[in-house]
Amino acid sequence: MVASLMEVYGSPTVVHQKFAERFAGRDPPSRLTIYRVYTKFVKTGSVADNYRGNAGRPRTGRSDLNIAVVQQAISQSPSKSTTRCSLQTGIPQKTVWRILTQDLGMGPYHIQLVQALTAVQKRDRVECCQILAEMTNIQPDIVNLMAFSDEATFHTSGHVIQHNTIFWGTENQRVIQKHESDSPKVNMWCAVTAASVIGPHFFDTPTVTSDVYLQIVQQYATHELPLQI
Repeated sequence: MVASLMEVYGSPTVVHQKFAERFAGRDPPSRLTIYRVYTKFVKTGSVADNYRGNAGRPRTGRSDLNIAVVQQAISQSPSKSTTRCSLQTGIPQKTVWRILTQDLGMGPYHIQLVQALTAVQKRDRVECCQILAEMTNIQPDIVNLMAFSDEATFHTSGHVIQHNTIFWGTENQRVIQKHESDSPKVNMWCAVTAASVIGPHFFDTPTVTSDVYLQIVQQYATHELPLQI
């Protein structure tokens, strides 16, 4: 009956509810039990237990059924931790880890924050490196006489903690995590030289335009930069 209901509804939660409605006064099977029975039916064509022909102690931890359960749980939510997967499936956390790494060949990949570059930006960067290389040939200590500056935006809605954010997979899927672009934010400017850090300076305006940036350089940065730079 479990297998037939799962074929119709495709959801252990719905099947759990149908059991409760049909057999009032009796405890229906748990959603995990329903899922395991259906997984076994799909794999073997039967829900009956048959241990004949199995020699020795059966492997109950990393069994084929548990492997299928963990694989399904991770495929639905690749960023799920082994602890949460253990709580959801009822399988010990260490067993979940072994199934993921040894049986399924998966590994935890940390999220990587990158900035997308256009073709024009890539070309400009190459030209900048070429100019800097020519300047270095003329004056080897030119880098010590330069200041490098940039501005950054910090959203008050929070940030991605890369150490705690992982994705399970057999290879790095280059997962991109989106964030809210119009959330409250603070814009900051800072510059670095070979000997010091200049700033930080926080912008009063919500958007950093070229005019605002030029004003910061003229009114703030020039007074803070070392004289030789």
